[in-house]
Amino acid sequence: MFPDSNRGEETKHPADNTSLKDDDAGKGNLTILDQDDLIDSRHDNASSPSNTSRPADAVKDDKQNKVKNETEKASPSNTSENSSSSSNSNSGSSSDNSSPGNSGSGSSSDGSNPGNDGSGNSSDSNNPGNSNSDNSSGSSPGSESGGGSISYPRAQVAFELPATAHTDSEIHVVPTLKYTGSLTWSLTKEAVDGAQTAVELSKAIDGSLTNEGGTITFKESGSYTLTATAVNYGGRETICTKSIIVYPVVDVSFDLPEYTHTDRTVTIATYAKLDGLNIVWSVAKDGEVAQLESIIEGSLGSDGGTVAFKTKGSYAITATVTDATGRSFTHSESVAIFPVAGVAFELPATAHTDTSIELVTSLTEMDGLTAEWSLTKNGEAVAISDAIDGSLTNAVGKIRFKQKGVYLLTAKVTDKSGRAFETKATTTVYPVGAAGFYLPEITHTDTAVTVEATFQNIDTAIAVWSLTKEDKETAIDDYIEGTLTNDGGTIRFKEKGKYVLKAAFTDGAGRTYSYTSTVTVYPVPSLTFQMPATAHTDTNLKIDTTTTEMDRLTVEWLVDNTYGFQDWSTYVDGKLKNDGGTIRFKHAGVYELVARVTDATGRVFLFETGDKIEVHPVLDIRFELTESTYTDRTIDLRTTGNIGVLPIEWSITKNSKTVPFETNVNGTLNAQGGKIRFTEAGEYTLTASMTDALGRTFSYSGTVTVYPISEIQLALPEVAYAGEAVTATVSGSNLENLTVAWTISTDDGDTNPYTDYANGSLSNEGGSITFKAKGSYVMTATMTDVLGRTFSESKAIIVYPIPEIQLTLPQVSYAGEAIAVAVSGNNIDNLSATWTISANDGIAAIYTDYASGSLSNDGGSITFKAKGNYMLTVTMTDTLGRTFYDSRAITVYSIPEIQLTIPQVSYAGEAVAVTVSGSDLENLTTTWTISANDSTAATYTDYAGGSLSNERGSITFAEKGSYVLIVTMTDVLGRTFSESKAITIYSIPDMQISLPQLTYSGEALPVTIAGSELNGLNIIWSMSVDGGTTVPYTQYATGTLGNNGGELRISTDKTIIVKLIATAKDDNGRSFTFVSGTATVKPTVQCSFTIPSSVHVGTNFNVSMKSVSGLEGKSIVWSLTKDGSAASYTGSLNNNGGSIAVGATGTYTLTASVTDDASRVFTHSENVTITNTAPNKPTASATMTRTVKDQKFLVNSTVSSTDPDGDTVIYEYSSQSADGYYAAGSHTVKVRAKDAYGAYSDWTDINFTITNSAPSTPVITRTPNGNSVTPNTLVTITASSTDPEGDAITYLWEGRPSQTSAYPLGKNTVRVKAVDAAGAESPWTAIVFFVADSTNGGGMTLTGPESVILEQGLAGATITEYTFTVPPVSGHSGSDYGRVRGYNVKKGVWDQLDYQTTTNGITFSRTLTAGVYSQLEFYYYTNHNCMYNKSNITYSVTYYFE
Repeated sequence: MFPDSNRGEETKHPADNTSLKDDDAGKGNLTILDQDDLIDSRHDNASSPSNTSRPADAVKDDKQNKVKNETEKASPSNTSENSSSSSNSNSGSSSDNSSPGNSGSGSSSDGSNPGNDGSGNSSDSNNPGNSNSDNSSGSSPGSESGGGSISYPRAQVAFELPATAHTDSEIHVVPTLKYTGSLTWSLTKEAVDGAQTAVELSKAIDGSLTNEGGTITFKESGSYTLTATAVNYGGRETICTKSIIVYPVVDVSFDLPEYTHTDRTVTIATYAKLDGLNIVWSVAKDGEVAQLESIIEGSLGSDGGTVAFKTKGSYAITATVTDATGRSFTHSESVAIFPVAGVAFELPATAHTDTSIELVTSLTEMDGLTAEWSLTKNGEAVAISDAIDGSLTNAVGKIRFKQKGVYLLTAKVTDKSGRAFETKATTTVYPVGAAGFYLPEITHTDTAVTVEATFQNIDTAIAVWSLTKEDKETAIDDYIEGTLTNDGGTIRFKEKGKYVLKAAFTDGAGRTYSYTSTVTVYPVPSLTFQMPATAHTDTNLKIDTTTTEMDRLTVEWLVDNTYGFQDWSTYVDGKLKNDGGTIRFKHAGVYELVARVTDATGRVFLFETGDKIEVHPVLDIRFELTESTYTDRTIDLRTTGNIGVLPIEWSITKNSKTVPFETNVNGTLNAQGGKIRFTEAGEYTLTASMTDALGRTFSYSGTVTVYPISEIQLALPEVAYAGEAVTATVSGSNLENLTVAWTISTDDGDTNPYTDYANGSLSNEGGSITFKAKGSYVMTATMTDVLGRTFSESKAIIVYPIPEIQLTLPQVSYAGEAIAVAVSGNNIDNLSATWTISANDGIAAIYTDYASGSLSNDGGSITFKAKGNYMLTVTMTDTLGRTFYDSRAITVYSIPEIQLTIPQVSYAGEAVAVTVSGSDLENLTTTWTISANDSTAATYTDYAGGSLSNERGSITFAEKGSYVLIVTMTDVLGRTFSESKAITIYSIPDMQISLPQLTYSGEALPVTIAGSELNGLNIIWSMSVDGGTTVPYTQYATGTLGNNGGELRISTDKTIIVKLIATAKDDNGRSFTFVSGTATVKPTVQCSFTIPSSVHVGTNFNVSMKSVSGLEGKSIVWSLTKDGSAASYTGSLNNNGGSIAVGATGTYTLTASVTDDASRVFTHSENVTITNTAPNKPTASATMTRTVKDQKFLVNSTVSSTDPDGDTVIYEYSSQSADGYYAAGSHTVKVRAKDAYGAYSDWTDINFTITNSAPSTPVITRTPNGNSVTPNTLVTITASSTDPEGDAITYLWEGRPSQTSAYPLGKNTVRVKAVDAAGAESPWTAIVFFVADSTNGGGMTLTGPESVILEQGLAGATITEYTFTVPPVSGHSGSDYGRVRGYNVKKGVWDQLDYQTTTNGITFSRTLTAGVYSQLEFYYYTNHNCMYNKSNITYSVTYYFE
């Protein structure tokens, strides 16, 4: 860091170490020489002792030095050099001695001269009477001439230097000299350690310094001291020094390329030696200041950086460094940023000569650039117009490659910098093919079908035959027998279904040509079933069928009863379906079933097995049998049903095993039933059976459960006791599987579950219970079988209670104190009680031997006579003589007496003597407590120091208060005995005074007091400032201080240190002094200013200071913010305000901040609104023309706008084309105005519609126009179309080499569409014709009885006209006929369009409705072979494209 440039300057005498600090920096000082430095005449004028004149050059210097020394202005005591006797009275003389009469003018003296009233005079000694003028003499007192010493005035020198400069600054040094014989210059430079080092002027500066000064420039930076040494005419030196800090000139240069692109980075390298300074970077885009971070990606620091520009434009980058003097060094470089031009398009990997390719070119950042297109075919360059129909521009377009081949299309764009951008795309173009075959619409699985196929341009491809069944792709071999090739074949469908047969081949481009035909295949159904030979009328017969190919067919079932088919519902219950079903014959008889099926073709299928079934009637028998019974009950059984004359057999099973009827049942059963009783328990099934002629047994069974009769015996004691266990036992017969329920009834007649009266558990076998209470009870065991029938047995029992005794008395007591004795318990009524006591483990005796008082059955109250260990026992006897007792022990102690001695008053910190006396104090433990101010007692050490024992002690109370000292003695039982005495303690007050460490002038300075014993004190406050004398605080502060402190306010214009003193006196007149810590009071900084409330953007405005004070050498820091973020401005501000301008609109806050030494920040802010009014919304219009370029139309637009502020306006467009040309359709171009500061108007929509209709569908004219032409015949084919807007029309042909040309043998297809100048295309139109003759062929030659030509059509077209010709053959006459069918796309079927019989050849010609027929089938039949290989069939077709 450079030294502080504001430090004071020093002027030193060469022979004196004393230096004076110059408080008026920059003016220079002269140092007064002491008496030893005076010039003696023996040295200066020895040759002429009487010469009193001055040298000529001194006189000359006096005339030249018109400017007074700056030190004379600064101090009333001017300095010069004199040599004189003490009583010199000559005019102009000066003396070293005190001379109260000196009143001369212009003299100088080394002494203090308060009486000097001459202008510019000073004296070397205290000489108030000196009246000499500007002379120097060596004569004695009273002498005007003669010998003596001569003295010369001290040389005077002063010059000015700026506080700071730079190595490129020219500094003008102008010295002011007086009494100077010679002047020399010297220079020192401050080293790193602070020491001054002499340097040669010639090496340190450019320029030179003479007596007149000079202009210099420092070569290097540093802290320098320039010294001017003036020598008077007596050879004495006077020096003047000035310090200056020289700063280096910062080189912030850097390089930028002339141009670059937005996709490339730029490295900016700086060459500056910054020495801790920072480079501030700024940027302007197209002449407007912009935010750096919005312009670049990357960062720039003091060492530069690598950045990329985000958007195109012309940029100026500026590096600025500001040094400690506030001087800014800048360097700017400009760079043009070009965008990355983008040209992109795609071509399909493959295409065909009939395919128009929608070529969409995506262009970005073109800025008026035009793409250049080039093309190669099979690796060789070709002209685009020769190979492509359509045009290539910057926009969207359609192209079609005319011939097959491999093409490479290139689009290239070169910008102004010469950088090229290009995109390539490759496509392979293939010719167009076709596929077709014939297949009948209906067939069956047992019928062979001939498929006739025709393929065009198949070349080496192999036709792929595929099959879908019910819209699902299938393997063709799974469903077809036979083979299909490029020529077709003969096949048979294996399964029924709806099939679509497809023939397809794929060319090298992956384009597939296919033809499909639908055929429905019907199956042959079959059905088989079986029936049993016999059945009954209750037999449900499950008829299961086995069927095949019955889908969508319905089986009709017939019944024959040997007399022919009968009504089904009369003889059969139930229905049969395709899969059979369940039926039952209603009547006995012999029957046969027949199934009949008719398919969709009307074919009938009968399915007969020839099997017959014999149906027999059903017999019936029933009876009712109860579900359960007992061995003591009789059952009355009766039979019902269709029994007839058949005998009935009765049988029985017991527990699932057959048993003899007679041994288990009493009674008999016949056909009508009977009465029976089962003799033993068990599960029985009774069955009645009869058998018909077919051996079928008809039976009925009933099941009954027979239960036994149970017997119960209950064993229970007659008496018991509550709480004692009682055993109950159950025995008997037939008790298995019974559930038992136990109940108890009381004397009151209540019967409840046994658990209400007893504890324990009872099961089927009995158990153990304990009665809860005394009483007379009856216990009953009730057993229930599965039918709910109950069997029970009861026993009575009497239950007696057992008493419970609880004796209660204290465990300890004291002799002579009554104790309470209580007896409680249960069931102790009507018992008698006796009481005994045993003493010290001795024999028990009647209780009155040891205690007084009385005891009864309920207890009582007794008093033990003496201390000791005792056992008290109560014994109770019931009416049966059974005794019950309880005992309790008690220890009896004696009671002590205590006396406590203590003084009534004492003081905090003084010892107090304490003594204890009394009786029965042995073996007692002592606890001392103190109660303070009637509060709860606490351990004595909480309030006092010292120690206390059982007998005595000494304590010292810590605080004042009213206390009670309590001694508490505790015996072994913990019983306490206490004595207390009161004492009053007085204390000394304490105070702490708290002040904030820092406050400010005029702000509150709170004074708080903390301490103790301050109540009732009278406090007097005083203050000391900066360690000075203590005075009443009101001399320095306002506010009030009292016994509780207060609040002061101190006003000061400088920083001071204050301290408070409080003097307090208590009621006894004792004084106490308390001193606070120090508080620093600093001045409050004022830095308010005014600015306008609003200013137009970019306009300078003044910042005027209103009040500035309290800075104490600090500088105001200025900041500008917008929405809380830092903002920039131009101009400069300092402690005096200034002028600035803001370059962007918005509401800003300008803030002046000053931070004092305590880091407190004082601020003042003012708001200013930077305004800018946006331009007015433009008015605009568009004018359409029919001028066409690249299939687009020229549109001219007119735009106008004004700016309210008068700013320059430019226009920005959205959706505007680069060249003003637009495709047909509706367009909206938006335009807005932008002023010089970036304010935008609203968008204005320019709406316009360019209409363009496609040309009409061309009409093709072919000459000659017959079905066919002979080979090598020139055929002229033309087309005509009209355009609604009158635009020029071109025709796009396929299959036409030229307007007039000879066509190849066979079928020829030619199609054409019209295209206007804007690229609007009409639908295609096409014709088909043949080149053929009887010699060379060319059409289809008859080779058999049936000939079929399939015209498969063109994609997207329907047929509107056809001609079909089978030329006659000489000599032929047969039963021929011809037919034309068309595939109706609306119905999805083939319609017959023409049919006619003939004897020799035929011609059909028809005009069709457009949009109906897409394919034609031409058919001719002849029954004579005389036409074979002779007739050449041809046709022509006209197509219509939607």
